[in-house]
Amino acid sequence: MCDLKALMKATERALDMAADARNSFKHVAVNWAHRCCVDAQLIRHADGTETHAVIIEEADPVNTEFQTFIAEELAQLGFPGVEVVTEW
Repeated sequence: MCDLKALMKATERALDMAADARNSFKHVAVNWAHRCCVDAQLIRHADGTETHAVIIEEADPVNTEFQTFIAEELAQLGFPGVEVVTEW
């Protein structure tokens, strides 16, 4: 289990990295001025496993290129395997 507040801070750092690299994305719909991590979650599954997710607002929900970028940056920041959910 990780510190969810630390995960949110790391997500904000990953969002800043994405904003810096936004010209490299092909088809990414993000409101760059207002994107933010609004929640980090610990998910306990019925089989006893635990995973984590972050919720990012102001980004297209089917934006896999952006979601993958954030997940990879989070892994580099010490949070591997985090599900990235985006929503308007």
